[in-house]
Amino acid sequence: MFQRMRKTVFMLFALAGTPAILLAVVDFAVIEHSCVEVDFSRMSGHHVSVDGIYTNDWKGALPAEWNTFVYLSNQYIYADALNDDRGDGDYAYPWNGRFKDGMADITELRIAYDSTNLYFLVKMWEASPDPDGWWVNAVLIGIADDDSSTGNAYLIEGDGKDPDQGPAAEISTTFKVDYTIFAASTYRIRMWNAKGEKIGDGTDPSDGSMNNMKVKGAEWNKYEISVPLSLIGPVQNKKYRFIAGACFEEGQMAREVQGYPLYTEWYITGGDPMWWNSLAPDPDVMDLVGASQEVQEKELGSYLRLFNNTQTNFEIFNADIRPYIFSPDENEEIRIFFTLSGRTKVTINIRDLDNRLIRNVIDSKEVVPVSSMLPVEYTWNGRDDGNAVLRRGVYIVEFIFTSGREKKVIRKAARIW
Repeated sequence: MFQRMRKTVFMLFALAGTPAILLAVVDFAVIEHSCVEVDFSRMSGHHVSVDGIYTNDWKGALPAEWNTFVYLSNQYIYADALNDDRGDGDYAYPWNGRFKDGMADITELRIAYDSTNLYFLVKMWEASPDPDGWWVNAVLIGIADDDSSTGNAYLIEGDGKDPDQGPAAEISTTFKVDYTIFAASTYRIRMWNAKGEKIGDGTDPSDGSMNNMKVKGAEWNKYEISVPLSLIGPVQNKKYRFIAGACFEEGQMAREVQGYPLYTEWYITGGDPMWWNSLAPDPDVMDLVGASQEVQEKELGSYLRLFNNTQTNFEIFNADIRPYIFSPDENEEIRIFFTLSGRTKVTINIRDLDNRLIRNVIDSKEVVPVSSMLPVEYTWNGRDDGNAVLRRGVYIVEFIFTSGREKKVIRKAARIW
């Protein structure tokens, strides 16, 4: 995984009363995968107060070169390259004008621990330009014991999950992940084990057994995080692998990245064109710590492996609408169609941009396709459940597919004129 190198790095320290320049010889690795490997035997206990004042606890300079690390001040410190949040080489982030370059570009990852907690500091390049903080970035962290064989080779994925079931961020990994953390600068944080069971929560004070994690954001783009060691076990003198990714938050989950043909501020328009009007999933992660841009592009495209996983109970080969723009006043309607590989319960809803349910086209109907090549089709005439014609605007056609314990949600935008 690593190419070991040794390099002399000059670092300037601001020591009280001593304008000294210190020379340090440090070991670092050129990482060939989008993850970092931390050897906790090279660190001692270091307490961090998760209070949003990150300068108090996180001392020590960054390495002199991008995509390298150093052990310093009882921390693991990784410097991630600027301007490498550009997608997988096929899709590009983002097109929505509300997004500011660098808001999901991780530049720094620090890790420390003490006798009770594991600590993270994650910094983004830029903060939200919106005074109301409407565009809130978020952090996705995967934790893997270096000796583990019990985890999953992906971070917990799946569109349409509720925040207690997963972060709804789809990305595959090259090794097994034991724990997944999703944290936003709105002080929301959750943690799941490899089975998808929520084991950590810092958002629900009514549940004392779960109110065991902390996250504090500074300037909307810097995160301090604490994870009780009681959840993952001791880390002292062990090696762990960590994945750190950047995304945006919506409803305490990763905000969807889809290339809707009708742009609205509610979506991070961009994504891979081949998925726009047909298939799911879509790329939700914008930047990964570690590796070169070339390697990162390859691994950011790993969400495709999740969709092609043959262990899933069913496949959605197509889910779409035609046309995207229509006029009920002219007695026009849209076709709503999908193709499936097997017996599936299907719900189709029409929602407005405030997520209010306008019409239920079908509700939990069991569909048995004649063939995976033949689409199942319904129509919508632009009316609500009371048969009133809806006013002009953009509406969302929501597909919900359920088979056993597996659930997939796809949404398409339609405009009434």
